[in-house]
Amino acid sequence: LNHPSDNEIYLDQLLKDKKLFQIMKEIKLGEITVYNKQNIKKDQEIRWTISIEKCRDYIKQNEQSKCVPILMSYDNIQNGIEFLIIVQTESGKCDIGVSIKCDKGKESISISGFHIDKQAMLEQHQLVMPYKHNLECKCLESWDDNTNITCLTIGDVN
Repeated sequence: LNHPSDNEIYLDQLLKDKKLFQIMKEIKLGEITVYNKQNIKKDQEIRWTISIEKCRDYIKQNEQSKCVPILMSYDNIQNGIEFLIIVQTESGKCDIGVSIKCDKGKESISISGFHIDKQAMLEQHQLVMPYKHNLECKCLESWDDNTNITCLTIGDVN
């Protein structure tokens, strides 16, 4: 993957045209898998719950994001490549990675997950990129992960 794929170009164009938020308004965000930090004991868990509306606000504020390819499935490498958009949230909270499946041929995109583990996403990104890219990679540099939050919930805050 030395050059952007058709799907990556298509998704970047949607971001540039600010159409991603329109698409996300129709998606049931509360039903999407949240990938939290791994190997955290229950008594050490620090939870953050945000409402669906707040999540949509964060996404809308980040429409100029650039997508980053990641590998989310090892079964079929070509179909396992998804794209990550870093959504900046607020001071004192972690940023959220939104993984997106994209099929330009079918003109469809879908959100496949929300992520708060920057290190895990960096590893997933490195799996699809050439060695030379990984030596100099700064693709996730803007992701603020300087919090203790280990578990994100999107939905009812009560």
